[in-house]
Amino acid sequence: MVARDVRLKDVLDHHTRWVAKRGYALPRLAVILLKGIWKSGKLLGMVDRMLPDPTAGMNDLAPGWGAIKVRNTDIPDAELPAFWNALGDLDPYTAALIRTLLLTGLRSMEARGLRWDEVNIAARMITLPAARVKTKREYRCPLAMPVVEILSGLAAEREAHSLRYGVAKDHVFGLGDDRFDRVHPEINDVLRAVCKKAGISGRVTTHTMRKVYGRIAGDVVSLGVVKKLLNHSTSDVTLRHYGSRAFPQLIRDADIVAGEILQRAGVVVVDRPALGVVA
Repeated sequence: MVARDVRLKDVLDHHTRWVAKRGYALPRLAVILLKGIWKSGKLLGMVDRMLPDPTAGMNDLAPGWGAIKVRNTDIPDAELPAFWNALGDLDPYTAALIRTLLLTGLRSMEARGLRWDEVNIAARMITLPAARVKTKREYRCPLAMPVVEILSGLAAEREAHSLRYGVAKDHVFGLGDDRFDRVHPEINDVLRAVCKKAGISGRVTTHTMRKVYGRIAGDVVSLGVVKKLLNHSTSDVTLRHYGSRAFPQLIRDADIVAGEILQRAGVVVVDRPALGVVA
């Protein structure tokens, strides 16, 4: 099929199948790029060879594709204690996953597929291969002490019991099989139930944990450090040349951010300077 043969029905059919497999974000980008091709053709005087525009009417005929909103959901500080406490009623693996998301700022896809061979508890580090990172570059995530304690507890549980759903023991949170890919609704359904119990209004998703982390991090560490902890680009010249941090410094920064999150969540932390056992 050549470009001039592409029709709206073809775009809609492919879009629907892609959304079912990958969610809305990538299909949305593909449609934007396709629209750009036809706009370029118009500017270059190629309209007679490229009509009709196969994306015309996408907003009306494919509800949802253009409805992606900026992910700005948040959990206000005043509601964090109720949210944290409500997590205690979940099974240990789901609670550990959500708390890890909240205390690391990891993307949901990165955390849900986390494997034990990517975790180094002694070095307080997660090393994610490029293939599993949005930026397509290997990422070393520093682990705050509360996260070390969460993962240490799961490691001990791993030795004693099989993970839920019969998933192989190489996946940290027991969510590594095909039934729990990035579009599976289970975790977000759980979050909705948690928020309902905690009396939290608004739409909360796994990405909300990352938003809360970034917001609170911005209150206690510099912008350059926030970017590094969230694995965002530091392409700005000043940040790149003058905001560099050695990994041990990033671990201390992660401790500061996690400690602040726990404090706002009303969690009692024993031995605060070292961020020791979470009570």
